[in-house]
Amino acid sequence: MRGPRLAIIVLIAVSTLGSPHARADSVQLLTIEQAIRAADSKIGVAGVRPNNLELTFVRKYSTQWNEIAQQEDASDRAKKLHEILKGRTYWLVSYVPRPAQLGGTVSVFVDSADGEVLYVVRGR
Repeated sequence: MRGPRLAIIVLIAVSTLGSPHARADSVQLLTIEQAIRAADSKIGVAGVRPNNLELTFVRKYSTQWNEIAQQEDASDRAKKLHEILKGRTYWLVSYVPRPAQLGGTVSVFVDSADGEVLYVVRGR
């Protein structure tokens, strides 16, 4: 009767090791697809990107400065965003409206470690 128990223990060990929560010290970074899904969920209805928004670019950053939060920008929004992004690695997912409209862009900052949406900028 030792064989089946050993098989169950091995199966549990293998399935646990393959889990993203297997070890607390292992780092599971978000893929570009996961970052886009997180951003789509934040800006959409029922987790689906609105039809009028087109994905324009997705970039990964390890600095608090980017196309949206520029180093020389001293606005209150930029200061807040710099503080949120400081020391983080994140994805910047940007959209433009189709058809084009003034102030309709949306940029979503997604933490690359856990998929948390850090900040959303609308209308730039």
